[in-house]
Amino acid sequence: MPLIPKAWRPGQGGARGEVAAFVACLVLGVTLVPLVVWFVGSRSLGPYTNGGALEFWRDDLLALMHAELPHWIVALGPYAALWAWRGVRRFFSG
Repeated sequence: MPLIPKAWRPGQGGARGEVAAFVACLVLGVTLVPLVVWFVGSRSLGPYTNGGALEFWRDDLLALMHAELPHWIVALGPYAALWAWRGVRRFFSG
């Protein structure tokens, strides 16, 4: 099994594969990334004022629903990282 699924490679999965990659990255950006941000922040800056990880995640979801740009940038970070990875691979593959 390849390290990167076929649908995530440019030109391999078509529009369906790109939508699948976008949805997978968005799910990661909305679920996992805020928890990583909370963990790193709580270790380096101290405890979150409004509570624990679930409160941080809830506040993040509320900010996403209110279309706050910084939270959307964080949520779309995995998709941007995927495109950066694709660009680096294309650059070095010739």
